[in-house]
Amino acid sequence: MVDTEVNGGEVEVEGTVSRITYRSEDGYTVLRFDTEGDNITCVGHFVRVGVGDHLKLRGDWVHHAKYGCQLSVRSYAIVAPHTTEGIAKYLASGVIPGIGETIAERIVKRFGDRTLEVIDKEPDRLLRVDGLGPKRVAAVKKAWREHRDMSDLLVFFQSHGVGMGTALKIYRHYGSRSAEVVKDNPYRLASEIWGIGFTTADRIAFQVGIDPDAPIRVRAGIAYVLSQASGEGHVFLPEESLRTRCTSMLGADEDVFDKALGDLAEGGEVIRDRERVYLPALLDAEEAIVRVLKQLVSEPSSMEADTETGLLERLQTEQAIEFDPSQIGAIKQALESKVVVITGGPGTGKTTIIRALVMLYRSAGFEVGLAAPTGRAAKRMSDLAGLPAKTIHRLLEYNPQDGMFRRNSRNPLDQDVIVIDEASMLDIMLASALLDAVRRTTTLILVGDVDQLPPVGPGSFLRDVMEARCLPVSRLTHIFRQEEGAGIVENAHMINAGEFPVFSKAEGDFYLIEEENPAEVANTIVDLCARRLPAKFGLNGVRDIQVLCPMYKGDAGANNLNGRLQHALNPEGRRAEEWKYWIGDKVMQLRNNYEKMVFNGDIGRVVDCDPAGGTLTVRFDFEVEYDRSELDEITLAYAVTVHKSQGSEFPCVVMPILTQHYIMLYRNLLYTAITRAEKLVVLVGTKRAVAIAVRNLRTDQRFSSLAERLSEAMS
Repeated sequence: MVDTEVNGGEVEVEGTVSRITYRSEDGYTVLRFDTEGDNITCVGHFVRVGVGDHLKLRGDWVHHAKYGCQLSVRSYAIVAPHTTEGIAKYLASGVIPGIGETIAERIVKRFGDRTLEVIDKEPDRLLRVDGLGPKRVAAVKKAWREHRDMSDLLVFFQSHGVGMGTALKIYRHYGSRSAEVVKDNPYRLASEIWGIGFTTADRIAFQVGIDPDAPIRVRAGIAYVLSQASGEGHVFLPEESLRTRCTSMLGADEDVFDKALGDLAEGGEVIRDRERVYLPALLDAEEAIVRVLKQLVSEPSSMEADTETGLLERLQTEQAIEFDPSQIGAIKQALESKVVVITGGPGTGKTTIIRALVMLYRSAGFEVGLAAPTGRAAKRMSDLAGLPAKTIHRLLEYNPQDGMFRRNSRNPLDQDVIVIDEASMLDIMLASALLDAVRRTTTLILVGDVDQLPPVGPGSFLRDVMEARCLPVSRLTHIFRQEEGAGIVENAHMINAGEFPVFSKAEGDFYLIEEENPAEVANTIVDLCARRLPAKFGLNGVRDIQVLCPMYKGDAGANNLNGRLQHALNPEGRRAEEWKYWIGDKVMQLRNNYEKMVFNGDIGRVVDCDPAGGTLTVRFDFEVEYDRSELDEITLAYAVTVHKSQGSEFPCVVMPILTQHYIMLYRNLLYTAITRAEKLVVLVGTKRAVAIAVRNLRTDQRFSSLAERLSEAMS
């Protein structure tokens, strides 16, 4: 008898699969297993395992609240059955398509307990069995070979310490070539499979016997460090910085590093320029941006000066608008230049200028296109400007089949004027793709707030363009918005100027609830979202309130708050114990998925989940379905980091701010957080932490050469 009373104890059992209760597309399976006279429930990832399969399982006993005791399987091996009865049942289980119960019995009757040996080593002898012709035997040979290969692969992976989830990801990507790829170059896994990083690939490499100083390892380490640096926002790394990072991470000698770096440069996998090391795509993007901007700046204005003046005067009369001198200056500059930057904080009239430019250019007969980096920003732009706006990816007509934009220099955009809002979010890759698709006769207007956090991706496109001082720039400073939300706007500008904000005492829109203890900060935030703010301001805790955190970790971090807010705000959404996401949950996309056309930072709501089918459906601007293997692409979004909130606006922002967040407390982070709020800001923490953030002018220092290259090209 199998002892099932121990919870968490590791066991090894052998037996036969008697029933498949549930199987998802990614191989997650619930099955019944006959062993030593018992019939137990087993859960885990299995590939091509069917009823009748004889397995050896290794795992841990766990207790499920609803389904009771189960064996959570960590590894397994398929063991060929020994008896003729077992072999017949095994063949009839569907393990080999084309062999049913009747044919299985005929095969076993003819070959007895040598049946599996015959199928494996002498499959042509199956032609002697009634009902098996050449086509059917060929199909059996192919199916058996695939089944054997998969079994061998699982044994191979498990013998090298690769978990079942990772093994299945590798197999789905490379198929029967998986073992060959892993033996030849396991570091391909890190660059080619989402969810497998360098650390995992390096561990596998160690298991398959790759030497720590092997060139293949050091080259992969260099590429990984550069890739990680781009994720931190860097376009390049100084060669000395790269050397320090790599030798520290890899434990390799500097001579070994230098040789590997030289090999990569010779092969074109990295580019060395001015003591800097680039990934080729990033250097190409910088150089392309410089080339296009230089061409645009040299082009003449699309609108005649007298036409421009007349249209502006008529617009002010017809719309009963009296523009401020700074706004008039920005509008005229946008009418007189082929490429222009308009920047300013909240309430400085950026939206008014966009609306005016749209009306002016359209009244003069120009076709105008509006776009923004995110779906939320594009929708807001469309609502405010009165003209449909698209995400930049949709504007450029991204094609998920080949991973390319249909709009480019060979097939440029049709619009005469293109206005990009939230341009501070443009990283150099997206900026390069946009500029590549802009005709040299097109006017490009970049609108954004350069004082916000830099983009999530590499580079600081808007900041670098302004720093180069080679394009026309209108910087708006006068605050116009004095209606609802004025406290938020005024405080944002105070913070940006290094001044301590003014908090509301009773009625207002900018509050600080003082609390030092991180656990109590978390309790307060949950209470605010679930009870106090909905009661006082009529807000919906999920739809209208967004918690923005400086960090993921800690009691007042996004990870902990998400779990607590899910239970407080969506208690009725649960559908299955083992699923992290519930119907109605607010979730965020964590990576650009061009096939699904959802992007890093997009926020949606779970509208359906099917634990039996292994799928989850999320509504963004449209519905997107995820299978179980894709769930690592999303996360709960009741609480998100400030960095992930860029390009979005929410009716209410709640933010924990404590001295324990010291490493992230800097001015543009606080400024970005509060400017995400439309109507209400509630900070929960201490005045000391607020003061630290206001005083700390440190910005996200990024290695970028765009400003330098622009200055050189246009001097």
